[in-house]
Amino acid sequence: MVGLVKSLKNYWRIARDDIKTGRGLEIWLAVPLAVIAIILSLMGVTSTKLTISLVGVLIIATSLGQLEIKDLLTKVSDMADLSRNNVVVSTQRPFDLSEMLGQTRDLYLGGLDLFRTFANNEREILDFLRLGGKLRVLIYSPTGSTLENAVERSKKPWSADRQRVLIENTIDDFQNLRTANPSLNVTIRVSTFPFHMGFGCFEPGTDRERMFLKYYAYRADSYDGPWFILDNSDEEALQQFNQEIEALWENSSEPNKKS
Repeated sequence: MVGLVKSLKNYWRIARDDIKTGRGLEIWLAVPLAVIAIILSLMGVTSTKLTISLVGVLIIATSLGQLEIKDLLTKVSDMADLSRNNVVVSTQRPFDLSEMLGQTRDLYLGGLDLFRTFANNEREILDFLRLGGKLRVLIYSPTGSTLENAVERSKKPWSADRQRVLIENTIDDFQNLRTANPSLNVTIRVSTFPFHMGFGCFEPGTDRERMFLKYYAYRADSYDGPWFILDNSDEEALQQFNQEIEALWENSSEPNKKS
């Protein structure tokens, strides 16, 4: 008897918690009805109408449960669709620029200074341009508040003078590249707006477009990511970022040439 009382108390506790949250209502409705039907049967109380009524209530309760399951499956399906179409995030650089240069004819790069980008890929960039590739490069202006914002954002103890030198070296590198090869389709511009993501956009505006966005964190331990990867399956996000980076280009200017 004591065990039965404990079981009933435990049953009531679970039922009360579920009913409060709206979970499993059909179960807690069906079980008491089944108990009632068994008791009435043992007492010899039989009625076709009563049986039909109890069966009807059980069917309704089961149907409610099926609707709950269907709704849950729909939500899971929606989440799967989001997972397939959502922007991919990577904590490591998700592409090798030297390899990508061999697979594209149109490239738009943007970053704080892109000094390492040029230094590590100079030969591949030149080959890309000699084969008829188009390259646009956008970096921070080496003067004014843009540079100050870049230094302020970094957790590392970098000075404005150091960052200025890196930017000016990149300007020199690309300008010298074009001066030595006037036929190459390469343009470098500087932005007075401290854009908050570095980027590499391959084949912009085409069905093959891929965009890699590098988030510029504020005073974080790592300043080299995360990266966001978009293609044409991310239509709305890709369109928005395309509008932004093209607006940055239109509102930037070519740096002065050194005499």
